[in-house]
Amino acid sequence: MPNGPTTMRSPPPTAKGATMQVILKALPDVNTTALGMTTVWTLSNEPSDRVDKQVLQFSTLVLIAWCSHTFLASISLEATAVVIKGLEQGSGSTGIPVDAEHFHKRRLGNYRTIRFTERTPHQFIKEFHVKLAEISKCIQERNKTMHLPYPYLDPSEIENSVSI
Repeated sequence: MPNGPTTMRSPPPTAKGATMQVILKALPDVNTTALGMTTVWTLSNEPSDRVDKQVLQFSTLVLIAWCSHTFLASISLEATAVVIKGLEQGSGSTGIPVDAEHFHKRRLGNYRTIRFTERTPHQFIKEFHVKLAEISKCIQERNKTMHLPYPYLDPSEIENSVSI
């Protein structure tokens, strides 16, 4: 990571006249840098199940697997080809849900499982959805008139879970 390594192998040189070899010995190796960059990149992207009508991003899986040296190294080349072919076709034949219907929206107020059978909790959830829709409409109307819109507190953009 240029200009900001995640770690150092040794403290940076403090005396003047340090050679290039001393500086390079202090910097992290390529694998450590790649892992740090992958971590930052992964944490800065939205989860694949949050976005509607989007196929699983195989590039993310490959990048993470390459850096951790676990997934692709542990399966055969033929199995990797089957996974890639299935992902390119958008079919679930690989056992990996790649169709958008398999992904659940994780927006605020949308729950994956039904936890309650009583009428009262369902009514509270409906009221919550109505309030969220009102807030979202107000924010979207306000953003139409702004030179720089601020969509970050719009309930339709907020995840239902803790996220970075």
